Amino acid sequence: MNIKHTAIGALQRLARRTSEHLILNIGDDLSEDKKELTRIMSSALDSLDTAAGPVELPDLAEVRALRHAPKVFGASAPTSLAPLQQAALSAFGYVRWAEFYVENNWSRPFLSEFANGEGVGPNGVLKSQDLILGLFLLGPNSYYPPHAHPAEEFYVVLSGDVLFHGSNGASPIRKIQGDFMIFRSNEAHAIQTFDTPVFAVHGQVGAINEPSWYRDDMNDFSEPKKYPELKKA
Repeated sequence: MNIKHTAIGALQRLARRTSEHLILNIGDDLSEDKKELTRIMSSALDSLDTAAGPVELPDLAEVRALRHAPKVFGASAPTSLAPLQQAALSAFGYVRWAEFYVENNWSRPFLSEFANGEGVGPNGVLKSQDLILGLFLLGPNSYYPPHAHPAEEFYVVLSGDVLFHGSNGASPIRKIQGDFMIFRSNEAHAIQTFDTPVFAVHGQVGAINEPSWYRDDMNDFSEPKKYPELKKA
């Protein structure tokens, strides 16, 4: 089996295991619209088995947060999470790791602790214009500031302990290993870590080619949106 077929297989397994995990863990704490959004995301992941596009193997890039990879690979997982964790670790070398953002005043506080690995998507190893699926790593004691996406988004926490902050004074939501978090289109959020790095499966559906945005005050709707400058793929 050549390396491109290996990459496709690893990413398709990641998609299947992620889809299964999302469906099996739809809980009563989710609103009805987020339950439906979870099912839509699962269906999009399932479609990857028959919708594999061109493959472009990742180039090596300097991504400073990947220095935390040994802790990620050393983390244990409960039996219920082990299939997804193993799929994610198997796909680790078949995603396009990047720091994603150009370094500036907005990104500088977190960028050295931030790693985005796109496996499937417009800039992924496996090309898709309908779905983003990949891996996410944020180092310890870090804060990824408030922002939003036109696309709907999910995170499945594989290791670490994380707080997801919303807007409008909503209480932050703590997620631990095995939990997932869903964000609607343009739903503002921030991500905070503690003493250990957070490793997660990450995905988007919907308007995946539309840019992310932020405001200095996400609750001030009169403030014009700002758009982070992205590194060229």
